[in-house]
Amino acid sequence: MKSIEEHRNHVQELLELNPGRDAAEIIRLRQSYLSQGVHSPPDELKRTREAMTLLNATLAECRANFWKYGDEDINELLQSNRFAIAPELAQAASRLLSWYQLRDRIGERTLTSDSRSFQGSTSPLIVPIVMLSTMVLVFILTMLSIWLGL
Repeated sequence: MKSIEEHRNHVQELLELNPGRDAAEIIRLRQSYLSQGVHSPPDELKRTREAMTLLNATLAECRANFWKYGDEDINELLQSNRFAIAPELAQAASRLLSWYQLRDRIGERTLTSDSRSFQGSTSPLIVPIVMLSTMVLVFILTMLSIWLGL
């Protein structure tokens, strides 16, 4: 049985690692701590690395072929159970799947950029002119209220 101090040290080690970057190290530490991975053969570690490489390649392929793949292909490639060994890649796959579900609507979305809001205007000086006119009007009203004693 492990002592409280050993438990705390283990948790502290895990908290100091970044799950997105150090997932393999976290798994190795956890297996070592639980004495489940002490006797694991090197082939198992090699298979884990190969699986991670394959999952990364799958994500890269899906990104590269965003407009080419059909819904069935994407759902098959990005199944959540395929990414069970790598939670950080599972999150990336989930986000990518969400984008795939919205891709038909990407061309339909309205542009809300300020640069597009004046697209049909005849002069790029409209905004500065309106702002200057507003400031002059406010100044005149302020001076008038002071002069009238309001």
